[in-house]
Amino acid sequence: MRIVAMLTVKDLPREFTLTQIKDLIKDGHALYEPNDYGQVTDVGNDLFVKYGSRILKTEALAMELVRTRTNLPVPGLLAYISDEGDDATERPRCGYLVMKKLPGIRLDRALEGMDKAAEDIVAQGIRHVLSELRSLDDPGRWGHVGKNGALHGGEFKFRLSSDDPKICRPSSMQDLLDFTIAATGMEKLESFLQHPNLKARQEAQRCITMLASIDMSRPSVFSHGDLRPENILVDPETYAITGIIDWELAGWYPYFWNYSIAEFYQDQARFRAPATIPIWERIYKSAMPDYERESQSFGFLLTDIAFRGQDWGWLNLPCDCCKD
Repeated sequence: MRIVAMLTVKDLPREFTLTQIKDLIKDGHALYEPNDYGQVTDVGNDLFVKYGSRILKTEALAMELVRTRTNLPVPGLLAYISDEGDDATERPRCGYLVMKKLPGIRLDRALEGMDKAAEDIVAQGIRHVLSELRSLDDPGRWGHVGKNGALHGGEFKFRLSSDDPKICRPSSMQDLLDFTIAATGMEKLESFLQHPNLKARQEAQRCITMLASIDMSRPSVFSHGDLRPENILVDPETYAITGIIDWELAGWYPYFWNYSIAEFYQDQARFRAPATIPIWERIYKSAMPDYERESQSFGFLLTDIAFRGQDWGWLNLPCDCCKD
């Protein structure tokens, strides 16, 4: 018996029609340059519309799940509509989310120059966020919200192989690890030790050693899926967390996943905001259990998948989870 009852599209609010949403967008102003992941437009009256071909029901379902079952500040959802497009005119599908604006600024824009007291406040806030999310833990359940048990999107945008286009639907930590290793093209992880590059062999040995630290008996945990500074809003004066945004990757992940995502931010920040690296590191290491060995070993596999070109992207796969 499941602990967390899942929502369906019928449970989502729909206070706007598709025509009304498109009219709002015309009169609004874009907050970012359009990209593969969609566009966000400020349409006035403290409302935003997030839309694009990769905006799916999963994000709407996750927001409503968290809003109704926890005390976390998430954007209020007013509507989710999927326009399926038209093959004849080559108009692609487009998903639309209408959301209420949350107060605060993005944490990544507040990190530089932050003092110790502010770091402690943010770390305490993140601990609270993680505690609330743990109330949605559901042992035995894996996968993104609304994707029928699939981890399909974000870092998990790969399939088993070109000949076997299965996507990842684990039922345990061992399932997830076995699938990820298989997706690298290696039947056994020890095969990495035969790599012609010395550095690659050394990394493989290090990975094998660290993978031994993963507790295969641990169940999944509910995670935002991408809890990094860009998706955390804080009050610019008090540094209290005022919102958590971008829930498209929320779901049931390995127990160390929050730590993994926190570390992934560091790799990006090296190019964009290197001064924030030690600040964010102090914050997340204070807020989260230490899963560095698990995170780095699993990250090695994901990096190898991308390097080998097995990172297939996720929207074009023949699957039943990236619809609507």
